[in-house]
Amino acid sequence: MIEARASIDSAKQVISILKKLKAELKGTYSFHDIIFVPKDSERSLNDGFVRVRVYKTNNWDQKNVVVTQKETIIHQKGKESKILFRKEFDTKEEAFLFVNKKYGLDFQQSMEFDLSGEEYQLGSARLFIDTIQYLGPTVEIVVKDERELPHLLKMIKVKEVFQDCVPEKIRKIKMEELGEAKKHSSIYNPAEDSYLLKGCIEKFAEGRVLDMGTGSGILAFTALDHPYVSEVVAVDINPEAILQLKKEIKEKHLRRITALVSDLFSDVQGKFNVILFNPPYLPQDKGIEDVALYGGKKGWEIAQKFFEHASHHLVQDGKILFLFSSLTGKEKIEDIIKSYLFQFQEIAKEKLPQFEELYVYMVEKSPLLRELEKKNVEQIRYFTHGKRGSIFRGEIDRSKLVKTHFPGKKDIQQVIIKIKREESDAIGRIANEVKWLTALNLYNIGPRLLFSGEGYFVTSFIEGMFIMEWIASHRSAEVKKVLHNVLQQCFVMDTKKVNKEEMHHPLKHIVVDPNNRPILLDFERCAHAEKPHNVTQFIEFICRMKKELEGKGISVPVVELRELSKQYKEEMTKENLNWMIEQIC
Repeated sequence: MIEARASIDSAKQVISILKKLKAELKGTYSFHDIIFVPKDSERSLNDGFVRVRVYKTNNWDQKNVVVTQKETIIHQKGKESKILFRKEFDTKEEAFLFVNKKYGLDFQQSMEFDLSGEEYQLGSARLFIDTIQYLGPTVEIVVKDERELPHLLKMIKVKEVFQDCVPEKIRKIKMEELGEAKKHSSIYNPAEDSYLLKGCIEKFAEGRVLDMGTGSGILAFTALDHPYVSEVVAVDINPEAILQLKKEIKEKHLRRITALVSDLFSDVQGKFNVILFNPPYLPQDKGIEDVALYGGKKGWEIAQKFFEHASHHLVQDGKILFLFSSLTGKEKIEDIIKSYLFQFQEIAKEKLPQFEELYVYMVEKSPLLRELEKKNVEQIRYFTHGKRGSIFRGEIDRSKLVKTHFPGKKDIQQVIIKIKREESDAIGRIANEVKWLTALNLYNIGPRLLFSGEGYFVTSFIEGMFIMEWIASHRSAEVKKVLHNVLQQCFVMDTKKVNKEEMHHPLKHIVVDPNNRPILLDFERCAHAEKPHNVTQFIEFICRMKKELEGKGISVPVVELRELSKQYKEEMTKENLNWMIEQIC
């Protein structure tokens, strides 16, 4: 089911519209919600929360107290509520005892609010016209087909469609109303770090400049004075800092500079030639909150969030001037930068008392990142690595590849980017894998190769489970089909005189997708062979997995299989292959 919630002018007005449309009143309801949020986390409540709901008026056949763990999946035209856990109770006290026992280590109570309203049925759509504390009158529409939502929202004349679940929306409103007084009680004043970065700005600033976490505005004003800078955008999560900066801009009659409140890139538009960031970089002290100083529990979390989205706001040849402290961890910061395919060089450093050092890195898009973005690969981030290759994930919006004058719905394809691992001495493995993927894709073997270049290639991302994990959670008949399928793929490679290697221990080399289709991975050691051994290696793997497979009710006659494997090795025929397949039953 797809749903959307929006603010409305009045509940009476919408109810009047629904009555004219002959909507059926299903009942009334009212309840009090207590929300528990993850501890030590600043993530959106869309990603998950626990709710204790106490019904005052109950329109449904259930107990009056319900505990629910939910997450919200945001779609282009609506959202989807995913129930991870649900349990009913007779009393609020019983529910609280349960929540503290099940979730007490990870969740803490955060907010409470009241909600009351009426439920209507209009065709196949359910509409909840209610009034929510802090939000006022709203409507929630639940439909089976998301295409119904725009028409219904327009018909009942909504004001603003919420992009968040109710608790997250309330959390944001409360933060705005309070001005995050506790969290942003002061503006960060210039110190050694500010002046170290200031000196670098004078050398490298040009074009459009973004000052991230502007604080007092010292870096923004420095950039504005630079002759090669055309515009400065100064942002900060602290409303007090932005209010003060706007006053100063107005008093000085400054032009070409804009100040706005933004949590990192959340409200930033467009691309920049230079991005400045002097982030909070100290590891968090228990019991002390100051977003101007602390960069997260270990000091580097804000830096990671920044680099996750930085490339999207940086022109191809743009620069990031990034300052951090040795207290954050030099190697960790470098790993974070490289995990998003950036490259860096140290352009300034300064020793401070107590064995602390400050560093300024000039960070740029690597040649590979630039090339991938030209091919519309976005949201690139590190995924994993093997002995010889490093794997990154990304996505391609295929709607951008369609020539049209009208904006279309996003068509996102998840992809994998593989490059040579820096620590590896292997030569030519990437090119070799491209060669064999190109050949074997003709027989539907391996992930689909999308394109390649010097030192890298891009394939479709395979969503699924590694083979042993998959076997453990599936039925006997499904497992046999997958084993047979892998053997058929191995047979094709044998007949084409291709030796994949590693089929006798393919724990990380076979992924089974949601359609129960096994996909072979990692072809970097693939080679031509007059007597390939893909089938015989996989038969040996099956023999070694005898205990696990027989636990699923699958017969594995090891002696017979190994004897038939010898015959197959002498004569690689379909008949010999089928004899082995028939033994696995």
